[in-house]
Amino acid sequence: MYSDWRTLPATAAARAISDPTGTLHVRKGTRYRCMVFSLAGEVDARTAPWLTAELLTACRERSGDALVLVLRHLSFFGAAGLQCLNTVAEVAGRHDVHVSIWDPPPFARRVLRAGHLHPSVLVEPPE
Repeated sequence: MYSDWRTLPATAAARAISDPTGTLHVRKGTRYRCMVFSLAGEVDARTAPWLTAELLTACRERSGDALVLVLRHLSFFGAAGLQCLNTVAEVAGRHDVHVSIWDPPPFARRVLRAGHLHPSVLVEPPE
């Protein structure tokens, strides 16, 4: 796994998907045994269930050893997003998949810190 989030190359043949409301856009692909999900838009009560389902499917299919979520392009991240990440972290652990969050914006960091993110989740860069 990468220790510096800036070194992860863009995923080859990334696939763009969006939630049904159109407020969360995801580019997903694999690179170096990592399942990479680059998120843009809002993770809120409307979009979190869809995102949870997408991430759980990736964990179950296990096309990599790690699930990497790149959050730098989010415009909103709420408590529903934290619940999504904690649910995914628990299931990922049962499938031997490591979860890593890269480049969360300051507002997302506050939610992660205040809401007690699952201890197995790595946040890069660290505070």
